[in-house]
Amino acid sequence: TCVRARGFRMVTTSVAEFPGKVYTQVDSLAHRDDSTVVAATSRVFGNQWDGGVTAFFQGEQKSCHMPCGTTDVVFTGAEKNTFAVSCDDGNIVVMALTSVGQEGWKPLHLLAEHDECVTGLSCPASAPDTLVSSSADHTCRVWSFR
Repeated sequence: TCVRARGFRMVTTSVAEFPGKVYTQVDSLAHRDDSTVVAATSRVFGNQWDGGVTAFFQGEQKSCHMPCGTTDVVFTGAEKNTFAVSCDDGNIVVMALTSVGQEGWKPLHLLAEHDECVTGLSCPASAPDTLVSSSADHTCRVWSFR
């Protein structure tokens, strides 16, 4: 189905065409040219809030738990084999795509300079080894992975 709205073309995809299903709230999606998708998700259980990451790549769906709520996700690096997830605890977790779903996964980087929830991430196409973050602490940070 195609819908036109103010010059934009929105294409909706049926559930049967999407590579998998996520059973929690999806906070953000990152998409690669080869149709790899990473979803940052959150769950609320009473007073407990946690999150996770679900990756759809190479015909598989893999997930891993995060000890915090997630707010955004972007692919990073020139090859886009890594991604960054912003968290409600003020941290940014950088992971290898291949580590999703692995027992005992460890982040490649844990960026912990924000004092409050990280609200947004961006990875400029012109500088793929750079990550820009914004936070509820009223700051923006520029990170370099070189």
